[in-house]
Amino acid sequence: MMFSDPTFWTAVGFVIFVAAIARVVWRMAT
Repeated sequence: MMFSDPTFWTAVGFVIFVAAIARVVWRMAT
C-alpha cells in the first residue's frame, strides 16, 4: 500500500516544501 509508506509521504512533503519555496522566490524575483 503506497499511502502507508512513510518514505512516500516524506517525498510528498518535500515536493510541497520545494514548491512553496520556489513560489516565494518566483514572487520576489518578478
